[in-house]
Amino acid sequence: QKTLPFEEELINGVVEDVNAKLEKAIWQGKVGDSDANLNKFDGLVKIIEAASIAKTIQYAEGATVKSIVEDVYASVPSEAFQKGEIRIYMGEDMYRKYVMELVAANLYHYNPADAAEGEFIVIPGGKAKVYGVGGLDGTGKVFASFADNFCYGTDLAGDEEKFEMWYSQDNREFRLAIEFTAGVQVAYPDMIVEAKKQGA
Repeated sequence: QKTLPFEEELINGVVEDVNAKLEKAIWQGKVGDSDANLNKFDGLVKIIEAASIAKTIQYAEGATVKSIVEDVYASVPSEAFQKGEIRIYMGEDMYRKYVMELVAANLYHYNPADAAEGEFIVIPGGKAKVYGVGGLDGTGKVFASFADNFCYGTDLAGDEEKFEMWYSQDNREFRLAIEFTAGVQVAYPDMIVEAKKQGA
């Protein structure tokens, strides 16, 4: 049929899937990777690990996320604090553990609504926000710097250059094309702190 039932729901699902893959590419992208969703540009992980950063912390297997966050926060250069709000990024998998560790330690100094949504937690006693991002899931990596140090670039005011859906009379099927240009970079590598598992 030439009309598509539940078109809005289908499109929303596709957009969510594209956003999830783009977020992973933003962090884990690597030109030359065998994954077609990751090989379009180098992501923040590759860029940061190839640069001279402020500090790389290696943590042992079994270390608590709370102790990792505290080490990362303590290692952020003072100059970074002067440039704006400090943000600490980790995978949503680590973020959930962090929430549970704070609760177990009776550190209820965060907005439960924020924690439930995976948005951010303000470090107890600190001046930084911890964010759980799907793009770092499974990596065990944590990155910290001031917010504007992590840059996402596109060639347009909106990040989607082309979004078209049409019915192909020749193929008797619906087709969808999404085209856009994107890339990432860091402004001051020497103001970034990374934590990763030993041997990673």
